[in-house]
Amino acid sequence: MLAAEGQLSAAEDMLRDVVQRAEAHQRPQLVAEATRDLSAVLRRGAALRGQMAARMAKAAFTRIGAEGEVRSLARQGWEEDFAAELRGSLAPLHARRSWPTRGAMRRW
Repeated sequence: MLAAEGQLSAAEDMLRDVVQRAEAHQRPQLVAEATRDLSAVLRRGAALRGQMAARMAKAAFTRIGAEGEVRSLARQGWEEDFAAELRGSLAPLHARRSWPTRGAMRRW
């Protein structure tokens, strides 16, 4: 809401605080989401800082296996080259997943 009202500095400060608190409480999804939101705020004022935050959000989403969130992040109006960079590792992320087969689940 702060960003929508043009209070980019206040929005940035608030989101950085959310990230710090989420890290302290070991809440990786909240860290990723707040970092994604921070990237959107920063992009409005400083594109390079926004890209750096987006890379950090991508890394956080990748660590928790949130492939859909990485795709969503890449669709947030970035220049095509940078959006392609964000999408770049999605195939390996999907391939890395090794879900147990049905037979393996029955053994538990």
